[in-house]
Amino acid sequence: MARELVSFATGQEALLQVGEGSDHPASRQLRSRVGGSHAARFVEPFARAGANHLTFHIEAVPTPAAVADLSGRIRALGLTAGLAINPPTTVQAILPAVHLVDMILVMSVNPGFSGQSFIAPVLDKVRTIRPGLRPDQRLQMDGGIKPANAADVRTAGCDVIVAASAIFSQPRAQWPAVCASLRGDI
Repeated sequence: MARELVSFATGQEALLQVGEGSDHPASRQLRSRVGGSHAARFVEPFARAGANHLTFHIEAVPTPAAVADLSGRIRALGLTAGLAINPPTTVQAILPAVHLVDMILVMSVNPGFSGQSFIAPVLDKVRTIRPGLRPDQRLQMDGGIKPANAADVRTAGCDVIVAASAIFSQPRAQWPAVCASLRGDI
């Protein structure tokens, strides 16, 4: 199983600064997550800003038909589409739409700010979702992931881990070791 560590979350303005006109491989790996009831209005601006992936929340787009429509709009612009689920939302809310996207994001904190504590019961959502995914789909977790709980996240079935505070709260010289630990390399 491929493992990926995402350590940079950003908005449209930062994407413009990082991705516009760049030949650097990192500029082709810019992912953004949008929430709220107006997720559709962000698709074109983020695509223009250089994102190659856009994730939206099941709480904002709650029906399979709406998920299919929005993911279709995202893909029509050359991006991949993801669907996120927040900790309080039952896993049953996302299951009918899992097949409509390229990646599922299980939030392990309530969206809002970096540095929150990991909500361990969300691992059960991962265990429920993973068996129904196609081989080409990714399963991501974001929020409160640190070296101490990353193995549990990977074992539950996530192949993409988003980490910020676990990395950036450490001295820069320790970042490579923290990333290796999150990936399970050490």
